[in-house]
Amino acid sequence: MDVADIWKRVLAYLVDMLSAIILVLILGIVFSKITLNGANLAPLFFFIYYFFKDAMANGQSIGKRILKIKVVNVNTKNYCTLSQSFIRNVCHLLSIFDWVFIFIDKDKRRLGDKAANTIVLNC
Repeated sequence: MDVADIWKRVLAYLVDMLSAIILVLILGIVFSKITLNGANLAPLFFFIYYFFKDAMANGQSIGKRILKIKVVNVNTKNYCTLSQSFIRNVCHLLSIFDWVFIFIDKDKRRLGDKAANTIVLNC
């Protein structure tokens, strides 16, 4: 297995957060033109993207696509599913405790990867 480098993963995460913020800003502007309360819906899209981004085509969020890494099921090597993406990304809420596992696990899997039975590989 060609496990993705930790720094590629961190950079992909930062690209994803920037992408999500841009999405919220664009949708906020668009929705505010449609209805007065429409801009309040924009943050919902942030959370949808945040939790389900790894279930996008080929197990790649925008950041992962740019950095040529992907999320797959550790056993089957099938691309990350919606439920796996949600499980692995909800663990980000544990912050540093989630990422500590990357440094102690031989396959560089964080807590979210272990919980979702996923691994991040180079493409």
